[in-house]
Amino acid sequence: MEQRHLGTRSSKEDRETFAATVNDATEHIGLRRRSLLGRSMAAGVGAFGITAGVVGLSGFVRDPWDGVRADRTSAARR
Repeated sequence: MEQRHLGTRSSKEDRETFAATVNDATEHIGLRRRSLLGRSMAAGVGAFGITAGVVGLSGFVRDPWDGVRADRTSAARR
């Protein structure tokens, strides 16, 4: 197996510059890492709750086709 990226790590100054740029961009946009994570989690929990509610309420819906034959010949005989 070929080893890749041996000894080609960015310098500490480059890593710090990148981190500062990302932090500045998130502050400029108005998003922080934790609030974005919290909003993402809230959206996921909300979607799960809506899905669970729909599945839970589906048991109370009456099937309008219950007891009706599906073939056309029975409708033509009436």
